[in-house]
Amino acid sequence: MRTYSAPTASVRPVRFLLIALTALLFAAASNILTAPSAAAHAEWLGSSPEDGATVEVLPESLTLTFSSDLLNAEGATEVVVTDESGASVTVGSPVVDGPIVTQQLAAEASAGLYRVVWKVVYADGHPGAQEFTFTVSTGTNAGTPATETSVPTPTPTASAAAVPDATTPTAAPLAPVPGDTGNTVMWILLVVVALSLIAVVAIVTIRKRRSATATDSTPDSAR
Repeated sequence: MRTYSAPTASVRPVRFLLIALTALLFAAASNILTAPSAAAHAEWLGSSPEDGATVEVLPESLTLTFSSDLLNAEGATEVVVTDESGASVTVGSPVVDGPIVTQQLAAEASAGLYRVVWKVVYADGHPGAQEFTFTVSTGTNAGTPATETSVPTPTPTASAAAVPDATTPTAAPLAPVPGDTGNTVMWILLVVVALSLIAVVAIVTIRKRRSATATDSTPDSAR
């Protein structure tokens, strides 16, 4: 009469490894899926003057507010404010203070529609760009644009006004998003670990089958 080893004992290590592999895959997938959403969370919240607003005279400065800190590096943040004739009314470079950007404006300006184009780099490395307009109802220079006090901005920024989104082709070269590298490394580690566990499962399964075969082939008289 032949005897067989209990199937539960041979399957238990394999089940344990499969459970461990499933848990690892789930954890890695959760981390990869949530990382892009966290990187894309930063956004522009508003400005002063606001988009579409009408102000009596051109304010001394324009402010932009974002949902997270910005990269405070040379060329990372650019702001262009132009009047209806296309003349710039920005003075100096924008000042970055955490999530707030302040851009000084000309002391004299004409009435009319003003266009704002900005480009920033968030602290996590990804860029953002947008444009909006506001209206000045009363000029402070008898209707003549203040071109003498304005400070021209870099040429790349002027081109950036043509594309009001985060894919502005003339934006300064940006550092790669850290999350991209992390996801690549995570996938590589995941594949290595998965292959290792699969190999262990295969080895254990083969050994169990050989043991069971050896037991079954033993003559009844020897048992």
